[in-house]
Amino acid sequence: MKKFITIMSLVIVGFAFGQDEEPKLNVSGSVDAYFRNNITSANDGAANTLNGTGDYSIFNNNSGFSAGLANVTLSYEGETVGFIADLGYGPRMDAWNGGDVVN
Repeated sequence: MKKFITIMSLVIVGFAFGQDEEPKLNVSGSVDAYFRNNITSANDGAANTLNGTGDYSIFNNNSGFSAGLANVTLSYEGETVGFIADLGYGPRMDAWNGGDVVN
């Protein structure tokens, strides 16, 4: 009887593997958010700019929260062909593309 239970247990474990198929279309994304606040003085003026040059940070020019980058990635895997599309929006994406919004 013990041998029968052992053999049946091994048979059940052998057939109990995961049979989930990976989806062909995957969608993922992320959002980068930033917070800016100056505790000792106002959030404007030349003293509060990047290196005192009058240039604000490219991520957050005003006090409070702002989104630096939002992206969505779409990928498809077929049997012979696949693709990946990466779509981004925000000031970090503009800085990455050199400021050219339209190519």
